[in-house]
Amino acid sequence: MTTPGAGTAPGASRAWPLLLAALVGAAIGAAGVLALDSRTARLGPAAPADECRQAGDRLAEVDLLLLDAAAPTLTTWEAGRLLSAASGTLSALEARLHRHGACRGPEIAGLRGRIAGARGAARATALVPVLEALEAYHGVAAGIAARQAMADLAAARVALARAQGEAGDADTDGELRRLQRRLEDAYGAWGREQQRRYDLWALERARGLDAWARSNLSDIPLRGAGRPEVEARMVEALGPVEVRLLGPAVQAVHGELFQRLWQELGPEGRIRVVADLVAAPKRQPAEM
Repeated sequence: MTTPGAGTAPGASRAWPLLLAALVGAAIGAAGVLALDSRTARLGPAAPADECRQAGDRLAEVDLLLLDAAAPTLTTWEAGRLLSAASGTLSALEARLHRHGACRGPEIAGLRGRIAGARGAARATALVPVLEALEAYHGVAAGIAARQAMADLAAARVALARAQGEAGDADTDGELRRLQRRLEDAYGAWGREQQRRYDLWALERARGLDAWARSNLSDIPLRGAGRPEVEARMVEALGPVEVRLLGPAVQAVHGELFQRLWQELGPEGRIRVVADLVAAPKRQPAEM
């Protein structure tokens, strides 16, 4: 750079200091603006207008999640996951926009309403098998298989758990808690009925064997039944019964009857009877 001196026009010589000062001032001003922008980007929030404008993309994401959750091919569980994602995204966006007052407020409220409506519909769908099971098995009926009632009520338990997941904290009226109590009461009643039927079935077998024993076992050899017949009758009547699953009183009846007939057998016959009783297929209470 050359300095003004000889050969320089007098006007240019006087203008040079002014030009230099202007250039330095502009540089300082630009540096100050850059520093201010840097501090704003690092420490301060973006302008409210920018936040509200950018929120449109997140609101569109929530809208797409709600459309996906409404697909008829989805299971209740799959739709519930999409609704949870939509609710979480909307909550995060709402918290971010909270400092800007009512920015996007109507749109957020509308999406909240759609999420609540979708959750209510999913909950109602999940409750259908629960209500059907309670209606079908609200009381013990003789013509209904206990095993079927227990299976349907167990499936209703799963459906109720799904409905509770859909409701979240929205069960303000306690409807789901009341349904759960009714479901557990019905399940318990049918469980007791299943055990009662099993005990009655086992008692009928014991009664038949006892009647045969009274008619055919005697101290008079010519009237007494032979040991092979006693063995066969014991296995036929007692073999299908799982004694461990009987109620205490019925267990006692079976044990006493077994001991009575046990005395009629010789050592080899006792071994055969025990082996046959162990090998016999057992009927379970769940088959009643």
